[in-house]
Amino acid sequence: MVGELTGIFHLNAWDASRSGSLLVVLVADGMRESVSYSVLEYMYRDAGNWKTHGVALLLGNVGALEATIRSCLDPGEVFVPEQVLLPGLHRWHWNQYGDGPNDLDHAFHEFVGLRDVGKEDAELHPLIGSTMEVAALFLEARGRWDVRCSRYLREMYSGWVG
Repeated sequence: MVGELTGIFHLNAWDASRSGSLLVVLVADGMRESVSYSVLEYMYRDAGNWKTHGVALLLGNVGALEATIRSCLDPGEVFVPEQVLLPGLHRWHWNQYGDGPNDLDHAFHEFVGLRDVGKEDAELHPLIGSTMEVAALFLEARGRWDVRCSRYLREMYSGWVG
């Protein structure tokens, strides 16, 4: 049926080897126009201050969720993206600057902001999840950010090939 949600499936872990997502929404034609979207903006900044920006498209409006997410971050507004099932930006960073893992790298990413977007912006990015689900994951991780959740550590110690 046009404009109706036909299925929502939650994946338990981020799988960067495929274009999957935290929340996979199957919709009939025309639904994307009637749904509200937000973009979570974040970035990876290595110890040399080289930056790579990323965005995650989310289903739903921002509302008061930005304040909720900010309350969960470590000082410096940092978090481990894989712990909240967002993709880490390390591989893009290494490709962007032409190097692999080195002593300037770490697991933390910076939260930039959360904003509502229109249909045009929504069509530019794959859907990662819902605002409520991502906020719940941030609340669950508050005060317990664990760098061992980062794919970066596995890539660093298994030998990166660009």
